[in-house]
Amino acid sequence: FLAFLGIIAAPWGLECSFIERLTHVRFYWIGGLTVLLLWWICKKAWLPALLVLGLLVAAMPAVWRYYRPVAPLTTSGAALPTFRVATWNVHSSNPERERGVAWLTSLEVDVLLLTEVNPGWVKTLKKAASRWPHQICEPRGGAAGIWLLSRWPLVEMEAAGIAPEETRPWIGCRVQSPQGKVAIMGMHPRTPRGGHRFVERNLQLERAAEFSAAAALRGEPVVLMGDLNCTPFSPWFDRLLTRGLLRDSAVGLSLKPTWSSGPWWLPLDHILLGGKWEVRERRVYEDRLGSDHFPVMATLGFPEIPGRTREKYSTNL
Repeated sequence: FLAFLGIIAAPWGLECSFIERLTHVRFYWIGGLTVLLLWWICKKAWLPALLVLGLLVAAMPAVWRYYRPVAPLTTSGAALPTFRVATWNVHSSNPERERGVAWLTSLEVDVLLLTEVNPGWVKTLKKAASRWPHQICEPRGGAAGIWLLSRWPLVEMEAAGIAPEETRPWIGCRVQSPQGKVAIMGMHPRTPRGGHRFVERNLQLERAAEFSAAAALRGEPVVLMGDLNCTPFSPWFDRLLTRGLLRDSAVGLSLKPTWSSGPWWLPLDHILLGGKWEVRERRVYEDRLGSDHFPVMATLGFPEIPGRTREKYSTNL
């Protein structure tokens, strides 16, 4: 019955936090249903086996899209300029912060988003973070802090995202890269455990969709990233992609967990794209660096936009 709620009844998760939480563990449902199917086949109980098989068939499309080959968006063969991004939930009480410093020192990306950043993390990472001269930092206690670092100027920041009254700050701005402006949004909504947390998480996802759609309609490429506390199997994730005119950078490149706690391994950290980005590489870093989340990185081919003026800026590096 729970598998039915987490797979067939998944759209009801838009209104019910209990059902939405059941959708996140689809890989677990698939594994459990496979064992159950084999059991019923061995018992020659064909009706229960057919019912379980039906659930398995219904569960597979949302998973298969991450493993089927995807044709590149560009066919000209021209080498597009690259835009490299990364996101990592550092974990506010991470006991191994020096490992994070070492990773950051070796990291080569244009834009980096760190979440769960508190004042202690800012002090620890200050020297390593100076490699990115343009920053928006909003350290908070608990798991609310956020930090965006960029090689290129950050302009047109959405001030509401880091306003004092925003309990879970988010960062929306434009990166003035050599290829033109890129709309960037970084966020870490609440865990959707029900009640006001579920409502607040969903409101932030709606805000992200509005930001992304507005940028896309202006013809700007979009990168939305962070610990979204939402897996690709949630109806709220589908809603974000649809309303925000976004796609998941992981599609066609496999889906790996980015968070773990006890027996649970879930893909909660995402890099979502709006516009005709070419995904050159997308990977989950193999080491959590003392956190409960793995860093996620992507190398993107900058979309070719007819008539776009490309201005040059110094990196100051």
